[in-house]
Amino acid sequence: QDPPDVARTLLAPVMTRRTSLTDAARADIATTAGQLGYHVVSLTTRDAPGGTHAVLRLAPRPLVRKVDIDIKQSLLTILLDDQVRRRMRIRTGTYLLWDPADRQRELDAEARQIADYLHFEEGYFDATVEHSERTRGGGIEITMRIQLGGEYRTGEIQVANPDGLIDTTIDRAAVIKQFRHTTFLAFLFGSERFTRTRHHDDVQRVIELFQR
Repeated sequence: QDPPDVARTLLAPVMTRRTSLTDAARADIATTAGQLGYHVVSLTTRDAPGGTHAVLRLAPRPLVRKVDIDIKQSLLTILLDDQVRRRMRIRTGTYLLWDPADRQRELDAEARQIADYLHFEEGYFDATVEHSERTRGGGIEITMRIQLGGEYRTGEIQVANPDGLIDTTIDRAAVIKQFRHTTFLAFLFGSERFTRTRHHDDVQRVIELFQR
C-alpha cells in the first residue's frame, strides 16, 4: 500500500481535471484508482474555506502474489499446466476485486473458463476446477485445483453417406483410418486421447483424400 501522499499524487491528474462529481467523473476516478490497485470505498464532498473539496476514501485491492496450478497428470502425458496458465486472465501481479463476494465471482468465472478449455479443447469432459486463496504478506496466493477425470478416445466411426464414395477411389476404410491413432507410442504417451485439435486435423485429412 502506498503512503497517502503518494496515492494523492498518483490520483491528482484525474481528480483535478474534473470540476464536478458527475456519474462520468465518478466512473473515471474509480477506473483510474482500480488501475493503480485501489478500490473506491466512498467519494463525497465537504465544504472548505477555499470551496468544495472532494473526499476520497480508498482501500488497496488484493494483489496476486502467486498462482499455483494443482493438476495431477502422468509424466508420460502432455502436461497441461502451462496451457492452463496461458488461458488465465488472473496472473501474478493482477489486482483482484476488493469486495470478497465480487472476488469470489471473479475466481468462479476464471475456474469456469479453465473448465471450458479442458472440456472443449482437451477432451477432458469430466474435468472439474476448484479455487482457493490465502493471504500472503500484502497479497493473495491463488490455487486452482484441477481434477481431469477420465480420458476419452474415438470410438465407433460411421460414414453417414457411403454412396458419396461410389464415384471415387476412396473406400470407407480409408475414411475411418484418418480417425484412428491406436499405436504403441500413442498409447504410451496418451496421444490417443480425443482433442478438438486432433479431431479437426482428422477431418482435414479426409478432405485432402478427396483433393488428391
